[in-house]
Amino acid sequence: MSKIILQNHIALTASEDIKEICKPLERIGITYFSFVRSYKDGSHVRLSNNPEWTHHYYNREFYNVVLKQVPDAEGNILWSSVDRYPLFHEASELFNIDNGTVIVLTMEDVTERYFFGSTQLNKKVNYIYIHQIDLLKKFILYFKVTAEKLIKQAEKTKILVSKNKLYEQNSYNNNTLKEFLDDIKIDKVCVRVNGRDFYITTNEAKILSLTKYGYTAKEISKKIGLKQKTIEIYRDKLKAKLDLFTRGNLITLGNSNSLLDLILIK
Repeated sequence: MSKIILQNHIALTASEDIKEICKPLERIGITYFSFVRSYKDGSHVRLSNNPEWTHHYYNREFYNVVLKQVPDAEGNILWSSVDRYPLFHEASELFNIDNGTVIVLTMEDVTERYFFGSTQLNKKVNYIYIHQIDLLKKFILYFKVTAEKLIKQAEKTKILVSKNKLYEQNSYNNNTLKEFLDDIKIDKVCVRVNGRDFYITTNEAKILSLTKYGYTAKEISKKIGLKQKTIEIYRDKLKAKLDLFTRGNLITLGNSNSLLDLILIK
């Protein structure tokens, strides 16, 4: 497996593009990022900003390591709560990748894992994971849009392998967080429909996020400041674009895409 990765696989060759996409994360002290999408047939795709660790990961067959920890209500697994040896121990000692978290998103046909990490010394970043996790969820929305072409390319060459300390003090000033959010503004949102990625406008995403909670067109119009007729037009366009037929279909879709939350899309 590692030889295939080493030669010319996108899991390594896309690392420079991923580094560029991940630059906003540096504002909040996050220096490591990996995206892993796992499929029901046992295959997966992986994109990361650290090719050296990616190579080591496959060479050591760490894909066989199963995290026993259950994600919290936010889909979050702090690395500090995970048995460190050998996976997280080697990431820390050999590559200075430490103080991280994993956000797990389970969808109809895939499971996605987003790994965020920093360095051994940067313990304050745990504040973000515990108290500002929405910042990372917003980044995931940004990543799915900016890395759209890379994800599609990676899906053409899927990889098939055999097979807590709390930080209460906020060390981040408001300007830093605002600059981070400014860096990752998006004008569309990725949703997963019948095994495919679709990209919808942020207004469409806002409407979908409220529809899944049972809001009527009238209630949505008050919530996001658009006319009721405009909401109804957007909703009809959404159903046509995503090949859905009823409001119930939209609710089901909204519930299967857990990042569709108004607070993340604003």
